Amino acid sequence: AFERQPRVYAVLIQVQGSADPHAREAYREFAQRQSGAFASVLDSSRLSEDKRRDVIAVMNAVLDQNLRTWQLGLQPADAVATAIDRAADLLLGC
Repeated sequence: AFERQPRVYAVLIQVQGSADPHAREAYREFAQRQSGAFASVLDSSRLSEDKRRDVIAVMNAVLDQNLRTWQLGLQPADAVATAIDRAADLLLGC
């Protein structure tokens, strides 16, 4: 979705740095949805709840870092997907 609408991630970066309460709430909602997407993939796994939370935190960090470098023009969009796949493989032993 970010590839189709690259400005959305640029706005998200600005929202992350804002102290405005409305911006913080918007970011919190976005972050919950993003974590929910990762969590839904892990629902059928045998991982403990603690391990799931750790995997989700790492995957969120990998996604955020790679989207930032893509947004800056330092890597192509397909590199973001590759980084997510590689992180999942490392974390889940795929």
